[in-house]
Amino acid sequence: MKITNEDKAALKKVCESLAEDAVELIDFDMMHDLLVRLHDGVAGDLDMSGELELLKNDYRRRILGMLRAIDACGVDQSDISSTNRLAGDIGDIGSEELIQLHRRVGARFRSCFPASFRQTEGVLRRFSGQDWKEHKI
Repeated sequence: MKITNEDKAALKKVCESLAEDAVELIDFDMMHDLLVRLHDGVAGDLDMSGELELLKNDYRRRILGMLRAIDACGVDQSDISSTNRLAGDIGDIGSEELIQLHRRVGARFRSCFPASFRQTEGVLRRFSGQDWKEHKI
């Protein structure tokens, strides 16, 4: 739920009325409806926050797995700092930064571990189907 400008204005008006002890100026029916909408919005935001945390933790586990595999090929100082950063609280890392890190580490992972299948001749050659091992590196 998104708070509208009218909702913000109504909240501001209620806060001002409460600060001035002018309770008689508050429209309690409108306030009830607004509070119900805000409650539903907060509950939705908490659900969304849980979903985001789940996705961020999955990304972190994937990146750490790739970094461990890359580490087996040779240690790079940037990998160590990335691993240390990911080992901490995932809340310290923004989603955009996590996505960029995943792309960068994924590219390094693919360069360290290229695909095991490739074309041995031109693309136009059709696979004979007789021996799949001939395409294995």
